[in-house]
Amino acid sequence: MDTLGKRILKLLNEKNLTQKELAKIAGTTEVTIGRYVNDKREPNATMLASIANALNVSTDYLLGQTNTHHKTKENSKAKELEEDFPEGISVLYRANKNLTPEQKEMMLRMIKATFFEDEEK
Repeated sequence: MDTLGKRILKLLNEKNLTQKELAKIAGTTEVTIGRYVNDKREPNATMLASIANALNVSTDYLLGQTNTHHKTKENSKAKELEEDFPEGISVLYRANKNLTPEQKEMMLRMIKATFFEDEEK
């Protein structure tokens, strides 16, 4: 069974990344990443999530709880939105079930006009 360190090293090789590059992306030091890779230290939950995000894998994969390690960008974005904005997801879910297509389009135009008006020009 692969250790956390072996899985990180395998992903670094697959993605052609150095420990230094991973450290910069994950917000830690190269020495710390080296300790994880050599199984001398285990990351806390926050750092584990940062490493998983940097390598585009799930924390479950890094911890050896699954062998599926490629997550899709869409899945990743949806999960991030769900974690960062749960109330908004709940509102959008209810709106999706109850609004007509015209009302949904109007809601989308309102959101774009409110938050992305500079991008539209």
